[in-house]
Amino acid sequence: MLKQLYKWLAPARLRQWLYPLWHREYRREASFFRRGRAAIQAYIRRAAAEKWLEGCVLEIGSGQETYTRDEFLAQSPTMTFWRSEISTGGYGRQASVSAGFYALLCDVTCMSFRDKSLDGVICSEVLEHVPNYQAALDEIARVLRPGGKLLITSPFVFPLHGPPDFWRFTPEAFQLLLREQFTILNLELAPMTKGADLFPVNIGILAQRR
Repeated sequence: MLKQLYKWLAPARLRQWLYPLWHREYRREASFFRRGRAAIQAYIRRAAAEKWLEGCVLEIGSGQETYTRDEFLAQSPTMTFWRSEISTGGYGRQASVSAGFYALLCDVTCMSFRDKSLDGVICSEVLEHVPNYQAALDEIARVLRPGGKLLITSPFVFPLHGPPDFWRFTPEAFQLLLREQFTILNLELAPMTKGADLFPVNIGILAQRR
């Protein structure tokens, strides 16, 4: 009875705002999400500041946020930076954007770039959503020139999101998946808390196309 009265008296927007205050599991998941997002942004920020990627760069699965593009162009304004998505809605979003918001609409397993035509690819928080992740990595390898760089971030201890949300990859899994076509130059774990290296919220990788 009290729940029904609460739903009747409190507007939906207010109930959405109050929900985290009353549900401990939601607060815990939100904390993981914030740590994961902070780790991603820190890795992207470092990659941009240290100019890990140069030339013609494609960001795959950009979503509707422009954080990555803005960080790289702030550090390397002459870089050619393209953003792509699978649809104008962005992955997992309800509202669409204009077709011109992205340079390319494509599936990561089938991209309309020539072989060896890109200097860099950013694949941030994408592979966990791709059913055939190996096909995606093969396609990325195809469009990267020899010596080109691939920047990956991937969640590990992180709430289910998407949908769909298919995979979580360990560092050893990435070493196995990339070993045929890439050399890993940097692999970093972002632990949930200091010293908890076995519980990373995120994995960051810089790899070079052979």
